[in-house]
Amino acid sequence: MENILKGATDDLLDVKNRTVQLRSVVDNLTEVVWSIDLTSEPYEILYHNNPIARFGNPEDLDPLPKTMEEWQQRIHPDDRERVLEEVVNALSSGKASYAYKSLRKKDTYRYYRDRISVLYEDDKPIRLDGITEDIDNIRRSRLNLELSQQRLKAIVDALPDPVFISTKEDGKVIFANEVLFKVYEMSPVDFLGKKVIHFYQNFEGRKSYIDRLQTDGHIQSHELVLKNKKGESFWVSASSMPLDFQNQECFITILQDVTDRKNLERQLQESNERYQLAVEGTNDAIWEYDFNTKRSYLSPQFW
Repeated sequence: MENILKGATDDLLDVKNRTVQLRSVVDNLTEVVWSIDLTSEPYEILYHNNPIARFGNPEDLDPLPKTMEEWQQRIHPDDRERVLEEVVNALSSGKASYAYKSLRKKDTYRYYRDRISVLYEDDKPIRLDGITEDIDNIRRSRLNLELSQQRLKAIVDALPDPVFISTKEDGKVIFANEVLFKVYEMSPVDFLGKKVIHFYQNFEGRKSYIDRLQTDGHIQSHELVLKNKKGESFWVSASSMPLDFQNQECFITILQDVTDRKNLERQLQESNERYQLAVEGTNDAIWEYDFNTKRSYLSPQFW
């Protein structure tokens, strides 16, 4: 008998210790833990930790909902039908997770996420257990980021020069403006998702560009030769700067076509070379004086 009593006492102590440990865990959660008894109306909500301590200043909150009906009325009209459908489906599937806007005070809504599970008895749902997390700051930060990226895309699309954004990790292009596709006669399929290095004309140009980018973290007016889908070459002056885009470390690159200038420089150089050959090949003496620099040139025939 004594052994039986001792065993029962040990079991009770073990249950008590587990309860204390569970209470400690629940009290230290940043989420609100709650349960709803589904066996009788009005389906009251039992909070297992202090919601006020987790959802902010009491002065910024309306009284928390006490029943499932009150909770439903707090949900934003745009989200209500969807969330209620998620809860109904969970009664069959056993689990659900959903985000929604809920009234916080008067006309102020915040974003929340619920994760719920259903307890059954004889295949009937008898209790709904849930965890509610305030995700308003995260959600609004994400929305602001998306808005900023949309604005960036709008600005980039309005620029007169070809622009693309590539990932820092593998150099793949994830965005380009319409000007780039038009100027270089490419479709999005030809360019997006490809590595930038595939469009460099030669290895040396590719290596010098990447080396400067890795060393300095940015590039300003770096001239190199690119090729389009047809294999045609063109000179560009490329400027690349670091950028956070779509939750990735990226580079935004602006291209200015300098092919005409490079062709003029080449033609001028060839003309100078021909002139030099003509000067050196004639028997006549040629001289030249620059009044600006006060320097003179005498052809070899003078000597």
